[in-house]
Amino acid sequence: MKIANEFTVSVPIEDAWDLLTDLDQVVPLMPGARLTGHDGDDVLGAVKVKVGPVTSEFAGKVHFVEQDREHFRAVIDAKGKETRGTGNAAATVTAQLHEAGTSTRVTVDTDLKVVGKLAQFGSGMLQQVSEKLLGQFVDSLEAKLAGEREKPSETTQGSLEHHHHHH
Repeated sequence: MKIANEFTVSVPIEDAWDLLTDLDQVVPLMPGARLTGHDGDDVLGAVKVKVGPVTSEFAGKVHFVEQDREHFRAVIDAKGKETRGTGNAAATVTAQLHEAGTSTRVTVDTDLKVVGKLAQFGSGMLQQVSEKLLGQFVDSLEAKLAGEREKPSETTQGSLEHHHHHH
């Protein structure tokens, strides 16, 4: 089944590309996901997905099939197995970045194959869930970017706090 999403990040396209093609930075920002390691080119991770009343946890791996910096297009292959259960999921995700002034618009097309508990849900339901999750991901991404813009001032603040110890 195919799922199409779109989001905008408030950084120029070069910065957005560098961040979004760094899976070590991207995976932890995804709701319910965590990095568990590396295996060659593969990034290993686990993700918990809740669709309606059903929660599934998948352990899997992700890698880039294609990274075309010139055209700002990336293709990611993700595969996972349910950690408790027989289900599995495979996704091919194509991300295309579009320049939007100082922001970047990203279109994400996902070709998803699901076997197991989550397969009972139609694409409409999974589209809704993916939009909600992507919204949360973008919030985390924006917070991370905002944090990075504010970092220099914070470090000077932080160093003042260690001098007030009275014995």
